[in-house]
Amino acid sequence: MAFLSTQPYKGTRDFYPDEMRLRRWIFGQMREVIENFGYQEYDGPLLEPFEVYAAKTGEEIVNQQLYWLMDRGERKMAIRPEMTPTLARMVAQKFHELAKPIRWYSIPNLWRYERPQKGRLREHWQLNVDVLGGDPLLADTELLKLSLDIMKRFKGENLVSIRVNNRRLMDQLFSERLGLSPEVTLSVIKSIDARAKIGEEVFQKQLTDLGLSSSQISELESFFKASFEEVSKLLPGQGVDELGKLFALMKESGADNKIVFDAT
Repeated sequence: MAFLSTQPYKGTRDFYPDEMRLRRWIFGQMREVIENFGYQEYDGPLLEPFEVYAAKTGEEIVNQQLYWLMDRGERKMAIRPEMTPTLARMVAQKFHELAKPIRWYSIPNLWRYERPQKGRLREHWQLNVDVLGGDPLLADTELLKLSLDIMKRFKGENLVSIRVNNRRLMDQLFSERLGLSPEVTLSVIKSIDARAKIGEEVFQKQLTDLGLSSSQISELESFFKASFEEVSKLLPGQGVDELGKLFALMKESGADNKIVFDAT
């Protein structure tokens, strides 16, 4: 008889009773904080039709990280790598029956086929808190406050800050100040997001390869270092207005010392 390994599948882990007790306590603390804000828990199936992710999920996840299989009815199925497509499907199914705004949360078990590394396995659990409908600015404020309250529950509020930016503000920078096309803008955003991983030399080369001049790169770097007050004078508009209102609402909630403007 062939030898059977006692190890779990690569990229997953076992939860013995002591570890399971800790996991249940952590999730329980999260649930208590979130439900104090009035959110309701939901869940969906681990398996979804492949097309749900092909239509709603990023290309890298679908092409490189998605676990999929053919069931006995020759239907192509996928093991969920994220929860948003399931959420969208569930809301669409009963959209006219659901009270708005929809305020739901979940802590789903998710799977992605990628190289396991410290702190990132192929199987993981992820807290999702979603607001659909209502005032987006009030929703943003509530979710930021909720995040801080979760950290407070774990005695970690003094170890964190929340860095915020505004997509309208950045779009204004890319189009009005730098004169970039939407296609180049998308590539620049990806490079900015990856900057810490790829290093300065590669980052600068990517910007140059995308056609940015030295003056455009210099202006981008200056923008990254600017304070919110400086940015407000440089690029007044809807993005700055929304950030200003967000900071004011966070101040009313007593959490303004934990929120920081960061253009990166």
